[in-house]
Amino acid sequence: MMRFIQSVIGLYLLSGLSTITYGQHYPELALGGGLTRAHASMQREQLPNRFRTVSDLAVGGTVRLLLPLQPRWMVESQLQISNLPVGLGYREKGTNYYVSGSSGLPLTGMIQAGVGLRRLELLQLGLHWTLEAALHASYAWAAPAVVRQTGQWGSPGNGQAGASWEQQPKRQGTPVTGAEVAFRYEFAERQFALFSLTYHYGLFPLAEIRSTQISYYDAGQLRTDGRFTVPLRISYATLQVCYGWRLQSTQERPTRWRTPRYHIAPPDPAEEDSADVNP
Repeated sequence: MMRFIQSVIGLYLLSGLSTITYGQHYPELALGGGLTRAHASMQREQLPNRFRTVSDLAVGGTVRLLLPLQPRWMVESQLQISNLPVGLGYREKGTNYYVSGSSGLPLTGMIQAGVGLRRLELLQLGLHWTLEAALHASYAWAAPAVVRQTGQWGSPGNGQAGASWEQQPKRQGTPVTGAEVAFRYEFAERQFALFSLTYHYGLFPLAEIRSTQISYYDAGQLRTDGRFTVPLRISYATLQVCYGWRLQSTQERPTRWRTPRYHIAPPDPAEEDSADVNP
């Protein structure tokens, strides 16, 4: 994921080399949604990698307001709501056991608000398609709130593989950075679509999950040593489609021709000149 962020920053640095012509830009409003997938890491101590975090695809929505800053730059404000289900998985002899329901890790969603800087027209891909990139800075809150609680998967201590853990809350929100690459499709004078891929990284964990009891099979024997820690960050990737409107004022819109039925055309200047010469 860090390579993805570095690639977006590289597009920013190369943006000054672009020779694509640009037009006049106006404020824009975009609504959209798509798929999200959380990214949670696991720290192991004297424990093989049979235990791991599992992330399922979920859905999220966003509202964007973009304001022109310079001909090829826009500043944007964004509100996003996402579901971030994360669970605990166990792998043994090539067979996957995935948790669900109450055995999932507690963090389930977040509300995020922030600002961003968007670079337009990095690359012209056709008559209606362009490539653009953005960097984001925001703040996210857990929803529901992070509380102290315990959980369990399997039956640790009863001759079966499993784990029990305790969640220790640290904070209810965290700053989040993000990098985005998007394809813009212009299909009308004031309407467009954005197809974006974004990665968000929470700077601080909202909670920390520590194993309190663990059991797993190793070489045919049940072992109970080792432990794991899962820092719950708001770190996730999104794949979204947004529908947008260009907020162009009425005075700045091009004048449309009116039909003769409802409009009397102005007199021809040649006819006015001939009328002045021949009384």
